[in-house]
Amino acid sequence: MGTDAFTSYDVKNTRMGKGGAPTKEQYAALENAYNYFNKALFKSELPPVLITISRRSRSKGYYLPKSWFNESCPDIAQININPVILHSGPKTAFGVLVHEMVHHQQFLIENTIHGGYHTRKFAELMAGAGLACSSTGEPGGMQTGRHMSHYVLPGGAFETAFEKIPEHCLVPFKPHDTQINYKNANKNKTTYFCPKCKLLAWAKPGANFVCGSCSLHMETI
Repeated sequence: MGTDAFTSYDVKNTRMGKGGAPTKEQYAALENAYNYFNKALFKSELPPVLITISRRSRSKGYYLPKSWFNESCPDIAQININPVILHSGPKTAFGVLVHEMVHHQQFLIENTIHGGYHTRKFAELMAGAGLACSSTGEPGGMQTGRHMSHYVLPGGAFETAFEKIPEHCLVPFKPHDTQINYKNANKNKTTYFCPKCKLLAWAKPGANFVCGSCSLHMETI
């Protein structure tokens, strides 16, 4: 695997020998992967994000704009990766990462989100990154809609970049559980959030929520 000039963090003791630091190693690899694909696919134009790892039901990953802040950076986006997808191999896992990076790219272009709906513009940006939107994850699926997967375009930008990915981008740890947990997922509930204060609420699909603190309509994730 190749290398390139981009910001990277040293990942040591990836077998977690004596003195290993699994949290540091895991997140350093994800940060390296984000920086690598940012340079390879987005010309390093995407601002940094806060990457999290969470087993959220029915989701391989998700993106939240303006989700974190500190004194020097008022608006930091979040990308979450479901650790279970790491069992599918690095190509699949990084495909999910890039999928969420395209959401980040679209938000920077349009300064809005679409309530979880994947638009035609999103499909175009995905194709530019070497991934094809598909509701089934295979050729022939719908390219727009609320629930969207993708597949890798042969010879596309993502596949070319993945073939050259440096080893320090590879995530060293996997969870013991191997499947996304659908058992406790309530298919009749949708997650809503306030685009300003990030308040979360759960209700049936199509509910009309207004945040009491911000007086803004809440949007779906």
